[in-house]
Amino acid sequence: MNINPINDYILVHQLELNHVGHSAIVIPSSASEKSNQGEVIAVGEGTQLSDGTLYTPKIKVGDRVIFKSDCSKEITVHGKDYLILKADDIFATITE
Repeated sequence: MNINPINDYILVHQLELNHVGHSAIVIPSSASEKSNQGEVIAVGEGTQLSDGTLYTPKIKVGDRVIFKSDCSKEITVHGKDYLILKADDIFATITE
Protein backbone atom coordinates (compact mmCIF):
# COMPACT_ATOMS: atom_id res chain seq x y z
CA MET A 1 0.00 0.00 0.00
CA ASN A 2 1.31 3.44 -0.93
CA ILE A 3 0.37 6.59 0.92
CA ASN A 4 0.24 9.57 -1.42
CA PRO A 5 -0.38 12.92 0.26
CA ILE A 6 -2.51 15.43 -1.62
CA ASN A 7 -2.11 19.19 -2.04
CA ASP A 8 0.71 20.57 0.14
CA TYR A 9 0.71 17.74 2.70
CA ILE A 10 3.88 15.80 3.47
CA LEU A 11 4.28 12.29 4.89
CA VAL A 12 7.13 12.03 7.42
CA HIS A 13 8.65 9.16 9.40
CA GLN A 14 9.46 10.66 12.80
CA LEU A 15 13.07 10.02 13.83
CA GLU A 16 13.91 8.69 17.26
CA LEU A 17 16.70 10.66 18.84
CA ASN A 18 18.80 9.32 21.69
CA HIS A 19 20.17 11.87 24.11
CA VAL A 20 23.31 11.41 26.14
CA GLY A 21 22.85 12.51 29.75
CA HIS A 22 25.48 14.24 31.87
CA SER A 23 26.90 10.93 33.10
CA ALA A 24 27.15 9.48 29.55
CA ILE A 25 23.96 7.45 30.01
CA VAL A 26 22.00 7.16 26.77
CA ILE A 27 18.38 8.20 27.29
CA PRO A 28 16.11 6.74 24.58
CA SER A 29 13.53 9.00 22.97
CA SER A 30 10.70 6.94 24.52
CA ALA A 31 11.76 8.30 27.92
CA SER A 32 11.69 11.92 26.79
CA GLU A 33 9.54 14.11 24.61
CA LYS A 34 8.96 13.19 20.97
CA SER A 35 11.41 14.29 18.31
CA ASN A 36 10.53 17.15 15.98
CA GLN A 37 12.78 15.70 13.25
CA GLY A 38 11.88 13.23 10.55
CA GLU A 39 12.57 11.81 7.12
CA VAL A 40 10.26 12.75 4.26
CA ILE A 41 8.55 9.68 2.76
CA ALA A 42 6.15 11.32 0.29
CA VAL A 43 5.21 14.84 -0.86
CA GLY A 44 1.91 16.11 -2.25
CA GLU A 45 1.75 17.75 -5.67
CA GLY A 46 1.12 21.23 -4.25
CA THR A 47 -1.84 23.55 -3.98
CA GLN A 48 -3.31 26.16 -6.28
CA LEU A 49 -2.89 29.76 -5.16
CA SER A 50 -5.60 32.42 -5.60
CA ASP A 51 -3.88 33.75 -8.74
CA GLY A 52 -4.06 30.29 -10.37
CA THR A 53 -0.39 29.34 -10.03
CA LEU A 54 0.61 26.05 -8.45
CA TYR A 55 2.62 26.24 -5.23
CA THR A 56 4.78 23.12 -4.95
CA PRO A 57 6.58 22.31 -1.71
CA LYS A 58 10.37 22.65 -1.90
CA ILE A 59 10.75 19.51 0.22
CA LYS A 60 11.63 16.24 -1.51
CA VAL A 61 11.51 12.56 -0.59
CA GLY A 62 14.51 11.59 1.54
CA ASP A 63 14.99 15.06 3.08
CA ARG A 64 15.57 15.15 6.82
CA VAL A 65 13.45 17.94 8.25
CA ILE A 66 12.63 19.83 11.45
CA PHE A 67 8.92 20.43 11.88
CA LYS A 68 6.34 21.93 14.21
CA SER A 69 5.47 18.92 16.37
CA ASP A 70 2.06 20.12 17.56
CA CYS A 71 0.61 20.45 14.04
CA SER A 72 0.96 16.92 12.73
CA LYS A 73 -1.52 14.06 12.45
CA GLU A 74 -0.19 10.64 13.54
CA ILE A 75 -1.15 7.58 11.49
CA THR A 76 -0.14 3.91 11.55
CA VAL A 77 0.05 1.84 8.37
CA HIS A 78 1.15 -1.82 8.43
CA GLY A 79 2.56 -1.34 11.94
CA LYS A 80 4.70 1.68 11.00
CA ASP A 81 4.02 5.13 12.46
CA TYR A 82 4.00 8.22 10.26
CA LEU A 83 3.10 11.87 10.55
CA ILE A 84 1.16 13.92 8.01
CA LEU A 85 1.79 17.65 8.10
CA LYS A 86 1.47 20.69 5.89
CA ALA A 87 4.50 22.05 4.08
CA ASP A 88 4.19 25.31 6.06
CA ASP A 89 4.78 23.35 9.28
CA ILE A 90 8.33 22.46 8.22
CA PHE A 91 10.96 24.87 9.51
CA ALA A 92 14.15 23.57 7.89
CA THR A 93 15.98 20.73 6.19
CA ILE A 94 19.04 19.11 7.78
CA THR A 95 22.16 18.36 5.76
CA GLU A 96 25.32 16.69 6.96
